[in-house]
Amino acid sequence: MFNRILLATDGSEGALKAARAAAEIAGRFGSSVTLLSVGQIPVINLFNYYPSMIEPEVLPENIEKRIIEHAQTALRETSKVFEEAQIPFDTRFELGHPADTICEISGTGKYDLIIMGSRGLSGLKGLLIGSVSTRVIHQCHCPILLIK
Repeated sequence: MFNRILLATDGSEGALKAARAAAEIAGRFGSSVTLLSVGQIPVINLFNYYPSMIEPEVLPENIEKRIIEHAQTALRETSKVFEEAQIPFDTRFELGHPADTICEISGTGKYDLIIMGSRGLSGLKGLLIGSVSTRVIHQCHCPILLIK
């Protein structure tokens, strides 16, 4: 039923819960699993506007380095779940908007199921910026399992 599973992870506790569910489903169905972490580069480059006020750690090249390091850590931590369950998997890292990238990869990779954690943004923050999971639900064309 689910031959190819795409697990979106950011290393959060919700993502690790989703990883455990993905490992269980993959074990039952003999599915292949891809662990995907998407790093989003901030849209506004403040360095162009206020170069004298920017600390070195927030220079564009340092921000990208920190995003990549965070994604690598998320993939390492998530990988442990699959290693312990002895479920084969591969990992993938992309830069881009998380929801758009998840949907693009799920379509081009012909995945049967997307699994991801739900952070549950609520109130004004959820209304204004939305959540990755909400955007994935509306944009992707395959079944999606959200884990709370």
